Amino acid sequence: MRLKSSIMQMLKMTSKSQISVFLVIVLIILGVVIIATQIQNQATKEPSISSLQVTPTLEMQQYVESCLQDVGERAIRYVMLQGGYYYPPDASTSYFDVDVATYWDHGDNLMPGRDEIEQELAFFVEDNIAYCLRDFIDFESQGYVIEASPGLYSFAKESDDYEVQRILRDLAKRESETFMHASSVITGTGVLFTLQSPIIIDKGDGQYSVESFNALVGINLNKPLQIAEYLMISQQEAPDYVPLDALAELAYANDFRFEIVHYDQNQVIVGLFFKQPLKDELVYAYSNRYDWQDLGELNLEGPQT
Repeated sequence: MRLKSSIMQMLKMTSKSQISVFLVIVLIILGVVIIATQIQNQATKEPSISSLQVTPTLEMQQYVESCLQDVGERAIRYVMLQGGYYYPPDASTSYFDVDVATYWDHGDNLMPGRDEIEQELAFFVEDNIAYCLRDFIDFESQGYVIEASPGLYSFAKESDDYEVQRILRDLAKRESETFMHASSVITGTGVLFTLQSPIIIDKGDGQYSVESFNALVGINLNKPLQIAEYLMISQQEAPDYVPLDALAELAYANDFRFEIVHYDQNQVIVGLFFKQPLKDELVYAYSNRYDWQDLGELNLEGPQT
């Protein structure tokens, strides 16, 4: 009985071992099939490396839009530092290396509209994009022949003087049939820059062309402009006083800081500093002129009640 019992127990153990080995083999085969199927599907969906070659058109598109992104951000910072202008208006004040636009001039509100600021941003891009493109020397070194608007060339080979380069570029643009036009739109998430300028790329195997480029710079100008507009409304209520109370309330509510520089007897320069994610602060500056000739010191507190 014991022998029979032992044999039966051994048979059960052997059977269990065989079943275990069988299950392992099945699982291995199933895993191999699943992996092979995934590899086949991936190979079907994804193109091979050889089919992912960058075309001259795409390469140029990426190159110009990268420059547009960089120059666009510099345009925002420079134009806002001058009160919304690239070409400063007559009513502006020279302060260090910039010309700060006057917003409040003895009772008159001179703050530019958004359309005007967008145009000034575009002027900056048109005047400076060529220096980023570097006359397409990276493409020419690869054997490309590039034909583009004179506005996209720096003319640095002709002169080291920036003003001379600018004059030469403007003259060439007038004589050329190839146009170049930049525009900008202030949106809720940043400033969208567009550059229209046909570029023809020739490398012997054919010609390629691309003419429209876009870049969104993630610096939101809506808040700074809304704050400045509100400050001009506050200024109208007390024409000869710096709206310090309004500035302090807005700075606290909108998490920005401000500085006021007493420029001369009748004028102050206001600087608004806005934090930017992973970027330097955006500085928005403008000046105000008051009728303070009879006053001995800066009038910040407003009319006394």
